Amino acid sequence: MTIDEYDILENSIKSEGCRDALMLWGEILVDGHNRYEICQRYGIGFKTAQKCFNNVQEAKEWIIFNQFGRRNLNNYQRAELALKLEDIYSQKAKDRMLSGKEIDPMQISAQGTTRDVLSKIAGVSHDTIDKVKKIEAKATDEIKQYLRIGDLSINEVHQQINGKIIMSKCFTGDNEWFTPAEYVEKSRNVMGSIDIDPASSDAAQQIVKAKQYYTVNDNGLDKNWIGNIFLNPPYSCTKIKAFTDKIIEEYKAGHIKQAIVLTNNNTDTTWFHKLAQISTVMCFTKGRIKFYNGEEISDPMYGQVFFYIGNDSAKFKEYFSEVGLIMQDAS
Repeated sequence: MTIDEYDILENSIKSEGCRDALMLWGEILVDGHNRYEICQRYGIGFKTAQKCFNNVQEAKEWIIFNQFGRRNLNNYQRAELALKLEDIYSQKAKDRMLSGKEIDPMQISAQGTTRDVLSKIAGVSHDTIDKVKKIEAKATDEIKQYLRIGDLSINEVHQQINGKIIMSKCFTGDNEWFTPAEYVEKSRNVMGSIDIDPASSDAAQQIVKAKQYYTVNDNGLDKNWIGNIFLNPPYSCTKIKAFTDKIIEEYKAGHIKQAIVLTNNNTDTTWFHKLAQISTVMCFTKGRIKFYNGEEISDPMYGQVFFYIGNDSAKFKEYFSEVGLIMQDAS
């Protein structure tokens, strides 16, 4: 469960009691672990019911399929669950081959490979299963949690694991990629000034020329962002969420007059949707922006989006309409 889901369950049990029975296989709890933990903590009673399984493998299958049926899962969660069945279905495939019985070729074709079976169970593509399997092997627990709650996309993390994402303003400070001057000037013309660049460097300021800027050493996430903000955040998995959350926080606090935020167009992530919700207008770039670092030019895997937060969407459209597709909230 995500933290929000757990909080909802906890509040429900505290106010209404544990309505659903915990499922046991003998003395083993197979469903209701979160409910059990909450009930134990608050001294709340609960009912139990028994399930019968022939073996541990059968119990594991039931637990996983039960999760598929109960929750609104995103593609990462579905693939992650399906992959927990990989050993079981691989063994079933081996058992079929070693059974010594005559097997109908049509039946084998219908069953397909283990990956086919997992893909069908999860309701996702083969490609998604392959990518999530690699993520499961290489990503940190923190990254996996971001994927579960939708703050990161499967493609984004997979590309980063493969070393193919070119980061703009990499937070390590030794691999920084800067926004070309033409886009910085457009942003300055729209807002009238750039008061703060919260994810920057001394070298980047030769172009941005913000009144105030913060480097990796200053940690702009700890500062207040006031006035007109130009933000090209680090594109690493964890940092982009932190910086987009921060600008939303500053906007809701009333500190921001205007802001232009430049990110990759990862439209399936939660952070993208949150940022879009506070934006007046957006520009999806025609082609990919070539960020630079000295004489080196990046070759990003994604296109980009400029988010505009403020009250002068007409001026934003005037300067950015030639950059790409303008999208504005019709309401």
